[in-house]
Amino acid sequence: MSNSKPATERSEPILLTFLKRRWRLLNVLGVLLLTYTLLGTLLAPHLINQYATEYVHNEMHRQLHLGKVQFNPFTLSLRIGQTNFSEQNGAPIVRFDHLLVNAELSSLFTGSYNFKQIQLNAPNLNVVVDTQGNLNLDFSAPNMPEPAPSDAPLPAIRIGELQLSNGLVRLEDHSRPQPFITELKPIEFMVKDFRTEPNHGNAFHFTGASKAEETFDWQGDFTVQPLGSTGKLQIAGLKASTLQSYLQESLPMRLLAGEVSIQGDYQLAVNERLELKLNLPSIDVNAVQVAPKHGDDTPWVSLSTMQLIGTQVSLQQRNVAIQKVRIDGLQLNAWLDQDYKLNLLELLGPDEPSEKPWNSAVKDIELVNARMQIEDRSIAPTAQFTLFPVLLQVQNFSSAPHTTININTKIHINERADFDAAGTIDLDTLSSQLKLRLSNFALKDVQNYVATSTDMLVSDGRLTTEGDLYYQGDAANKHPQLKFTGNVEVTDLSTQDTLENKDFIKWQSLQLKNLSYSMAPDTLTIEQMIARQPYGRVIIDSDGSTNIQHVLRIQPEPATNDKAKPTAKVRTAAPTMRTRITKVIIADGSANFTDNSVQPTFSTGMQRLNGAITGLSSANDSRAKITLDGSVDNHAPVTITGEANFLAADTYSDVAMNFRNMELTTFNPYSGKFAGYSIAKGKLSTELRYRIQDRKLDAQHHIVVDQLEFGAATDSKDAVPLPIKLAVSLLKDRNGVIDLNLPVSGSLDDPQFKVGPVVWKAFLGLLTKIATAPFSALGSLFGGGPELAYVDFVPGSTNLSAIEADKLSKLAKAMAERPQLKLNIPLTVVTDADAAALNETAFKQALNGVLANAATANNTQRLTALTTLYKARVGSTPTFPASNEPATEVTTSHIAYLEAQLKPLYAIGAADRDALTRARADTVQAALLVNSELAAERIYLTARSNEVESPNGVVRMELKLE
Repeated sequence: MSNSKPATERSEPILLTFLKRRWRLLNVLGVLLLTYTLLGTLLAPHLINQYATEYVHNEMHRQLHLGKVQFNPFTLSLRIGQTNFSEQNGAPIVRFDHLLVNAELSSLFTGSYNFKQIQLNAPNLNVVVDTQGNLNLDFSAPNMPEPAPSDAPLPAIRIGELQLSNGLVRLEDHSRPQPFITELKPIEFMVKDFRTEPNHGNAFHFTGASKAEETFDWQGDFTVQPLGSTGKLQIAGLKASTLQSYLQESLPMRLLAGEVSIQGDYQLAVNERLELKLNLPSIDVNAVQVAPKHGDDTPWVSLSTMQLIGTQVSLQQRNVAIQKVRIDGLQLNAWLDQDYKLNLLELLGPDEPSEKPWNSAVKDIELVNARMQIEDRSIAPTAQFTLFPVLLQVQNFSSAPHTTININTKIHINERADFDAAGTIDLDTLSSQLKLRLSNFALKDVQNYVATSTDMLVSDGRLTTEGDLYYQGDAANKHPQLKFTGNVEVTDLSTQDTLENKDFIKWQSLQLKNLSYSMAPDTLTIEQMIARQPYGRVIIDSDGSTNIQHVLRIQPEPATNDKAKPTAKVRTAAPTMRTRITKVIIADGSANFTDNSVQPTFSTGMQRLNGAITGLSSANDSRAKITLDGSVDNHAPVTITGEANFLAADTYSDVAMNFRNMELTTFNPYSGKFAGYSIAKGKLSTELRYRIQDRKLDAQHHIVVDQLEFGAATDSKDAVPLPIKLAVSLLKDRNGVIDLNLPVSGSLDDPQFKVGPVVWKAFLGLLTKIATAPFSALGSLFGGGPELAYVDFVPGSTNLSAIEADKLSKLAKAMAERPQLKLNIPLTVVTDADAAALNETAFKQALNGVLANAATANNTQRLTALTTLYKARVGSTPTFPASNEPATEVTTSHIAYLEAQLKPLYAIGAADRDALTRARADTVQAALLVNSELAAERIYLTARSNEVESPNGVVRMELKLE
């Protein structure tokens, strides 16, 4: 049988023996453990509370009220209950509900600070900036010197998990005009495996929210050595009101509404300079409203959404690059004020250039559904334009020098017109190449601009144009170049004279085809201009001014002193636009002309004007060909032909205008005013030709008037004081036709030379010449001259000399050609010379009765006959006066005495004088009526006085025409 026992029984003595042998050591260890436990659980919390409170009070000049402090010396965990950290006056700074710090035992042996876990629950942080800009989180002691920079490495710290939960941050900034207060809660923050060792990435996650439901999510990692971070961030629903409340006066505008959401990633490095890079795939802005800094809350700018896609920001390079910006529902309220300043510039604030400006680039910009309300308040009334919808696409935008962008825009204007533009623009010089199209633009939308300088109302009309615009600028904008090529059309234009409420200018359409305009040098070419149904109205007012002057507000030239010596205008060469229009076509044109300067008012119209003008050019040697035809008052054909340099008309013109079959009764107002008679009937045809060569005018006016008959007198005060009917009768041929050629010449440089007045003066001069010297006019037409106006007789005679007979023959022929003329022959033509001649004849006849051969009788015979005649006439013998004359001269003296006594006794009487004048009138009448074509009823013997003076040796009979 074996004597062995179980192992347990054998071990008990051994354990007891071991304990007995180590009992003292165990007692020592137990005492030490108890002491450690008591110190860690009882003394450490007390010391922590006391030391922390005193430090905060003495060094930081704040108050600290720690909650319950618990320390587990075996697990090295520290728990602190609800704690308040505040200003000396009790204003809170930091408060939390619970703090847990779990340190690792390895920290006691490795020389590093290792924590398994740090948890902070419900921390509340109050950040306060006072009115002076001081931050309450500045815990440095007053007058404490700045710590000297140290190259010592950071202590090794490791935290397995750092967690902050259910936190709150309250910010109060009293340094602003209006205090800014906001809160972020709840705040959650988590860092796992935190280490201070170089290049170790400490992963973290931060979330927060505001009372306005703005949320923040920030996660990533950061390094302590070197200091830097990478990660992702997301901001959702950041309100514009929050930004406005915080930024306040630092913004040049007010943010009335809107919110922004941002998501992306970043890279941050803190070296000698801060380096930050942002990569933001999406920035969303919604419901933004922007108003001026001062004023009401009416937004100037608003938008529905704006999305920025692919944004990259580099703080070090000061660069922003965006792949795409899309703006939807932009609304602008823009205007120019009376000083031509754009209101939207006020939203940008003053221009403050920085030392190094930021560079920006956007690959694509898209603007859709935009509405722009534009006003021009520099004019009154204000011009208004609504642009909606507006579509704009911009590519390759950059702030870098010499950037050229591509644009494409489509704009609907005032609910009617469409404007498109596409091409490139250099942002430095604005050099551009654009394709433009404007269709159906209502011209009445620019009426307020028209009204600033005219009294014209644009009531209708639409503008359409398309073409290519090229603009070449330079940095100094000193020598810009501009070119446009394309087509332009204005349809259904209708304008009114607002002073008279009458039509002014109208047309169905005006087309400018293949137009090309360039600047520097200024050049305009048009391949074809087509005017369909153009119409114009010209009105002359009672003072001689025209509606064109009034409507376009053209100021009349200042009156000149008529007494001053006229001087030629000094013409200065001015740069003109080089212009060429290949062809102008006029289709179915018309015009109205009204003259209110005469009463009754004169009015006429031109209709059915058709034709073309080809080869218009401003070149000095150009010759435009004109072929136009139409009618006046529907029945009088009009043709206009010739050549002219219309764009330099004073250089060369040769134009003929022919008017046929115009009713003269149309011109009754002019006839009544200037001629003093209305027109009963008549037709007018004219051929006018104007030649201008180097500003020298040679005008020919061929006027044909058929069957003109005057009506009643008008007693016009403005009628010319001339026998108009006589002048007309002189001008009419035997067929009732007046055919005149009226030339006018002069220099256009003469300030007193104006074609219209010169023509009128020439016509009046012709009438005056004809009316005041009718016989001269007849003589110029049919031979002879002013001598046709009279007949010369030998005193006392009724016989016609050969010269006088020839004159009367010419006069008869002329009157036969002017059947409306009448001739007055006076019955009162007698002079003293006639009386003397008749008396002498009667005396000679009496003497011849008593003296045969009186012509050959001697003095003795003559004295005897005179004595006999004296005795027979007086009844007594003559008594001669005493005389001392020699005997040889007594006979002669006695003859003279008897003749002097006898001749008065044989003077003719009134009947003899009347017989003489009658005989002379009969002689003249008979000489005229020798021409069988001259009717006797056109010749009148009148009792009017003879007003002409007789020259020496003859008696002159004055003839009168009617």
